[in-house]
Amino acid sequence: MSSEERLLSPQYDYLFVGGLFNTYVFQTRHGITYEVTFKASGYLFEQYTLL
Repeated sequence: MSSEERLLSPQYDYLFVGGLFNTYVFQTRHGITYEVTFKASGYLFEQYTLL
């Protein structure tokens, strides 16, 4: 994989923390830590029952 390809699609090791909002944590190669959460959003698509 070339340097350019690596910049366009970086892959990070992550930790699944879980909890109420299904939290994931990862750290970039520059030492920045991110926390990503996924909140249930079924209420946004009530009219689309297939979603």
